[in-house]
Amino acid sequence: MIINRLREYREIHDIKQKDIAKVLKVHYSTVSGWENGNDTMPLRRIIAFANHYKLSLDYLFGIISNCFLFSSDKMAPTHFPYVGE
Repeated sequence: MIINRLREYREIHDIKQKDIAKVLKVHYSTVSGWENGNDTMPLRRIIAFANHYKLSLDYLFGIISNCFLFSSDKMAPTHFPYVGE
């Protein structure tokens, strides 16, 4: 689920694997390996990705369907729709 959400978010926002690699301080082939299922994305990288793009771990883990959870001024959750809502 995490990798599907990472790829989905990346493609929707036209973010390249090399851009994510730069943010996470890994080689772009590492990001490709995660997306292709050849490697497991470490939790610290998942958290770094979520923090950088202001995404909820709940979204990345497939618990909720809305990825835009933070308001720009308070960094507070704005809406938590559950999958199936």
